[in-house]
Amino acid sequence: MARYLKNIFLCSVLMAILIGSCKKKVDEVKTPFDKKAMLTDIGEIVIKPLHQRFMDECSELVVAAQNFAAQNDSANLYAYQFQWKETRHWWKQCEAYILGTPAELYINYKIDKWPTNQTFIDNNIGGASTLNEVFVESQGSTAKGFSAIEYLVFNTNGDSAVLKKFTTDINATRRMDYLLALTLNLKSKATYLAQIWNDYLPDFETNERSDIYGSLSQLINAQTTLLEQIVNAKLGAPLGKTNGDVALPESAEDYLSKESLSDIRINLAGIQEAYLCSFGGNSGKGVRDLLNYNKDEKGAVLISSLDSKFAECFTALDKITVPLSEAVITQKPEVEELSTKVRELLILYKLDMAGNLGITITFNDNDGD
Repeated sequence: MARYLKNIFLCSVLMAILIGSCKKKVDEVKTPFDKKAMLTDIGEIVIKPLHQRFMDECSELVVAAQNFAAQNDSANLYAYQFQWKETRHWWKQCEAYILGTPAELYINYKIDKWPTNQTFIDNNIGGASTLNEVFVESQGSTAKGFSAIEYLVFNTNGDSAVLKKFTTDINATRRMDYLLALTLNLKSKATYLAQIWNDYLPDFETNERSDIYGSLSQLINAQTTLLEQIVNAKLGAPLGKTNGDVALPESAEDYLSKESLSDIRINLAGIQEAYLCSFGGNSGKGVRDLLNYNKDEKGAVLISSLDSKFAECFTALDKITVPLSEAVITQKPEVEELSTKVRELLILYKLDMAGNLGITITFNDNDGD
């Protein structure tokens, strides 16, 4: 009897151990990360409303152009310049999402090809062709878009020099015609881009492929490309990195409007919006959430490094108190620091994040005219 009871006791203990072991294994099974939900959140919370806002701001820019054409005074010029900057603010966030079908169509170059070809623009204004939207559409990317508009409405000699060309210059009327046509064409391109994204979003949000054709891979590659552009072209060229370390102030993007640093700040904000999936007061699952799901000891360090590096980039931007074209001469150490911080963020994206997410970074020469 004693042996029988002892056997029952031993069996009970073994069963308890087995049940506990099974329960532990069940508890340790992680719920799969919903990548589709993350892509949907990024698409619906960030990408779609961002491009809608850009389109809306382009409509406001058309109104400002029409007002300036009706009355060529300093107040209307200033209003147009202000709206150009505001519209560009939203475009520079859109630059973080040049991927998929929108990238394949090269719409971005028809919106903002930098640097612009000033000779082409001057020849167009001085020529005999009717300057309307149809004409602008026929032109190459370096003679239209944001950069072409900047050339017409900003001048290193001040607004008085701009107004003179729109009022008393021999080609004043044609210059205004060209400005109106450029603005209308920009609105058309913004509308087209928003529609393309509306059509493409279902594919973007459901494409969970893990190869280079997957949406996440395309997103990280697009944003890595933008970070490379900031380091090499937007900062490197003005710093003189391709000119024997001799600064080239006029190579700064938006040299005439002095918006170069604002461009970089907004580019970084656009990238961060996908990382956090946060836009316009709304939030969802972003790339950071996926990294957090994959988190091991190295992953935890990566998230902390990314969070810190974004903050360090914005802090470095705050240290530069003059336009970039001046800063590369008078505040070069601060610009070098900014370049270093963005380069470090680029490395985190290109190597650490890509490795963590199993993404291959591809060479991207997404050029077009």
